[in-house]
Amino acid sequence: DQADEFHSIRAKSLYMLAYDTVFRPIVEPINDQIGMRLLNENDIKNEEIVLEIDAIAVSPNPATNHATISYEINTVKGQGLIEMRNVLGQLVFSTAITTEKGNVNVDTSKLTDGIYFINISVNGVQTAQKKLLLIK
Repeated sequence: DQADEFHSIRAKSLYMLAYDTVFRPIVEPINDQIGMRLLNENDIKNEEIVLEIDAIAVSPNPATNHATISYEINTVKGQGLIEMRNVLGQLVFSTAITTEKGNVNVDTSKLTDGIYFINISVNGVQTAQKKLLLIK
């Protein structure tokens, strides 16, 4: 049923957190009462599939007061962006990418302990993701 499907998606997301994998379930909201449904291949047959060919690394991880994001992307034609979000999805850091390879230093001293997700996107399409654990 739909509740089982929702719990399955949640379990897969928790697995992603625990094992630092990039599992992105494809879901869409049904309505406020029911939650979400998993899209099938007929729903996405015309959508562009993005391969993860870009690289991102974070050190130190876990971090305390600062972290360095190292990235390498195939192209920055258009707009490249690095974003860091907390587990609630709130944006806590963002910077534009102007080169195909580089390092970005992030001051994490004012952030709370927890898990943060660092994403690289080019022209609004996410191409790489990494998890950062912040412990003070």
